[in-house]
Amino acid sequence: MAWKALRYFFLLLNSMLPALAKSHVFELTPETFDSYICEHETVLVQFGSPWSAHCRRLTPAFEKAAGFLKDYNIHLATIDCPTYYDMCERHGITSYPMMRIYDGDPEDFRPYEGGRAVEDIIKYMSGQTCPPEICPRTTAKKPRPPTRPTPTPLPNPYPNSTAPNAVWISDNHTEALVKLQLPGLETLSPPTDNPTRPLSVLLNFAISPNSHHLLLNSRPLALTIPSPSRPQRLEAARVLTDFDITDTNKLRLGDLDYVRTEAGHLLTGLDYSLSARNRDDPGIRYYIYHPELYLEIIGAGLPGLQVQTTLMDSAEQKWLKINLRETNRVPSDDPNRSFVIDSISIEDRAQNHKAPRPDDKTCSLWSWRCADTADPPWYQFVWRANFDEFGRIGCLRRALLMRKAEVEMVLPVPWWVVGVLAVGGLGWRVRGRCRRRGKEGLPVKVGEVVKERK
Repeated sequence: MAWKALRYFFLLLNSMLPALAKSHVFELTPETFDSYICEHETVLVQFGSPWSAHCRRLTPAFEKAAGFLKDYNIHLATIDCPTYYDMCERHGITSYPMMRIYDGDPEDFRPYEGGRAVEDIIKYMSGQTCPPEICPRTTAKKPRPPTRPTPTPLPNPYPNSTAPNAVWISDNHTEALVKLQLPGLETLSPPTDNPTRPLSVLLNFAISPNSHHLLLNSRPLALTIPSPSRPQRLEAARVLTDFDITDTNKLRLGDLDYVRTEAGHLLTGLDYSLSARNRDDPGIRYYIYHPELYLEIIGAGLPGLQVQTTLMDSAEQKWLKINLRETNRVPSDDPNRSFVIDSISIEDRAQNHKAPRPDDKTCSLWSWRCADTADPPWYQFVWRANFDEFGRIGCLRRALLMRKAEVEMVLPVPWWVVGVLAVGGLGWRVRGRCRRRGKEGLPVKVGEVVKERK
């Protein structure tokens, strides 16, 4: 048993030796950060966390590089961000590890853009302070196996632009035009030239001017749209299935105003189903936000308030998968966020697809919104017959908004002004009554308390 105890002792001692050895990496705190940066000419600071796997893998290389670079007056330091969270937040640290180079000024830094291996850190940092002829040669990297090059996405992932279903994406990926065939659409007031030919609709997707929202035919569709309780009523131009969407002279058919006035094409009102892989909820903050939207046309009809819907329940109909990408690498609620349309694919319906119907879910005044989901956006299935300018027809919220609008139409001033005047008039009347009772020598009642006036 003695030899086992001795063996465990040496194992424990061997594990403690690295911790007992003097470290060449200085551990910074909020009290020592400014003074340490000012005292040294060049400092490479690692903002990290002990629970980060990337930081743990970097620690041995960082220690070895620090022991080598100290002879070149280059110092390496680290700061524990979970312990000093306020300091790291003040410096704008958003991920671990993040390395910055300071040249004697705590307020001025350069980002470290080298690798994380020992030879990469030594080569990058020593090249900043000494001429190449005296920089030490680093160990050559082991050759890596060749990797398959990443294919460059085509501007148009569906080259056959005259097919019944086609996609065109602009070079800057801020606009896309989709031609989607809807079997059965030819029965809705067909063109007079050939009513038997199948038809498609044109869906013009675009990123809003502030790069925050996704528009469909100039109307907000996704990415934290305003007023999610009142989904957008969508319309699209119908065209023949052999329409060439890459013809630049015809791309304006995505502009509904142009279609109404000049193009002469018929408009079609659309009922749709919209969902997302990352829920489009403004109350959720996504740090890496690349949403994926699923759009399916479930009904169509003539535009207008008197809605008559024809179900698009054919198994041959397709649906759209829209991949968006945030380019500035900021959280989803950051005002500097900017989205682009990464790709749009046309998918087949499932074999067991069950087409929804407008009357699948009843709505009454017992429900505030008659929502499809418990969080915004509240509705997945948007039927034009179930919504108007006040929201979901039949719900309590819509009824209250309608009464509010009726009152505002009658009153010459805003409703809140009437409320202020009513409260002020009531207070003035109570004050006058109290003064009269005081002059008559009667007790003045204030709530349940009776005060005698002297």
